[in-house]
Amino acid sequence: MTHIAVVGGGISGLAAAWELSADPRVRVTVHEAADRLGGKIRTSPFAGRAVDEGADAFLRRMPEALALCREIGLEGLIAPAHGTACVWIDGELRPLPGGLVLGVPARFDELAESGILTHWGLARARTEPDLEGVPLVGDTTIGALISRRYGNEVAQRLVGPLLGGIAAGSIDTMSLDAAVPQLAAAAHRSTSLTVALAESLQGAAGSAEPVFAAPPNGMGELIDLLAVRLAERGVEFRLGAPVDGLPVADGIVLTTPADVSARLVAGRSPRAAETLAGIEFASVVFTTLAFRRCDIPGDLDATGFLVPRDAGLTVTAASWSSTKWDRLAGDPVILRVSMGHSEDHEPIELDDEEVLARIAADLGTTMGISAEPVEHRISRYRDGFPQYAVGHLDRIASLETALMADAPDLAVCGMAHRGVGIPACIREARAAAAALRVRLADAG
Repeated sequence: MTHIAVVGGGISGLAAAWELSADPRVRVTVHEAADRLGGKIRTSPFAGRAVDEGADAFLRRMPEALALCREIGLEGLIAPAHGTACVWIDGELRPLPGGLVLGVPARFDELAESGILTHWGLARARTEPDLEGVPLVGDTTIGALISRRYGNEVAQRLVGPLLGGIAAGSIDTMSLDAAVPQLAAAAHRSTSLTVALAESLQGAAGSAEPVFAAPPNGMGELIDLLAVRLAERGVEFRLGAPVDGLPVADGIVLTTPADVSARLVAGRSPRAAETLAGIEFASVVFTTLAFRRCDIPGDLDATGFLVPRDAGLTVTAASWSSTKWDRLAGDPVILRVSMGHSEDHEPIELDDEEVLARIAADLGTTMGISAEPVEHRISRYRDGFPQYAVGHLDRIASLETALMADAPDLAVCGMAHRGVGIPACIREARAAAAALRVRLADAG
């Protein structure tokens, strides 16, 4: 029997273990430094409800997470109860209009009515379909593409808050190809992003499927049930057991953070280690807050709001969880607030008191909240979000080529490679695990 060790018990490690354990000829051991599985995915009690600390949903249009849920028997997936988010613009919260694809306008009438752009910014954006150009060749930054095609206001007021917020990065340095493959595909096939995205939006209009999905009791339910199914297949878990070197096994899948993977592979593949060590990360602080409903002015009629980087606030986004999810509705009202990104390293160093003070100031400005929360929880993710610089996918391909030559019994995958979202992590982990299993079988 072939023994394969998986290092890392986050969603990538568990997905790799699921792929490997489907073969009865493979014995799988999962090594996890923490005393729990799931990595950044965690659901825990808060204000009398089960509230996610990290990701609270996954994209449906990328099928890998849905497929894994079906395979393990996770049923009853739910969707957000509200589909509209806001953006903080010119001193007020404005709902994001329809007709956007990843923040990029595919239609302009609704954008015009939203008031998010100035008259001049809207006029500039409307020129995009008529601008000369050729389909994009090669990678570029998201910011460069959007500013060139639509002008700075679309980049700074729409795309930046959305895509920069998701990745805790700056669209002025983020790789188009690596960070937003849907947008990259449109740019590579069409002279006009508006035309290409309108086609994809029209295709999606006939679908009644919501954009996001989540387990009925929070994302931790996915981890818990997956762990049960893996144990049923005979997978062994070694929790609270950080590895100082590569485990002894016929094959190894590393799903650890890039700096840890770099240290572990350095003795086998210096070239791969150098690439891994060169990936930069941003730190983020997620704070969950509970307020009495009477202490929140106005209606919470959206899923939350995004904040442009030039708005003068520390908060980058706030999720109105009690509006977003029916299961979290009630009094007190639950909010989740994020701070920190690739150009703001200060929040991760703040103590709890200062974190709460910064949030109080920003929620006072944006939502008019002056009361203190009745409960709070602060979750810190130091160096938790990889930054995909231009050419990132080429560097990952070179990393994999180096490993194939230097250490064919090793596979490396995870959030720092080909996508920060849960479906992307599942896809890459399963692909890497399957390829490793084939290599070991061929070598044997």
